[in-house]
Amino acid sequence: MRQLTHDGSPHFSYGKMPDSGLLSVLSQSRGFALPLYGIDWAPDSRHIVVTRVDERKVEPYHFLQFVPYDGDRRPKLIDIRTPLSEESLPPTDVSIIDLARRFHRSGGAA
Repeated sequence: MRQLTHDGSPHFSYGKMPDSGLLSVLSQSRGFALPLYGIDWAPDSRHIVVTRVDERKVEPYHFLQFVPYDGDRRPKLIDIRTPLSEESLPPTDVSIIDLARRFHRSGGAA
């Protein structure tokens, strides 16, 4: 495995499924990592196309799991970043990464 970018950050990282999909709740409660999301090979196999959702300005939403999967009797707090119905969806960037040069260019918000 090798690093292809250097500008990812918490809640704005490449290949992460948006929390609004709610699979983040299941992932956090069960303790497993979600597969990469929004990544595809370009037809020339020298580039990949990848999305990243900017959830940095989305307020955390708190879920309380009353019956945790791990058998613990105490409820567990699970935080995700998902907009409420009256809020707009966070912007999504689409980037093309040149695998040989480890260079990427952003296509802007989708």
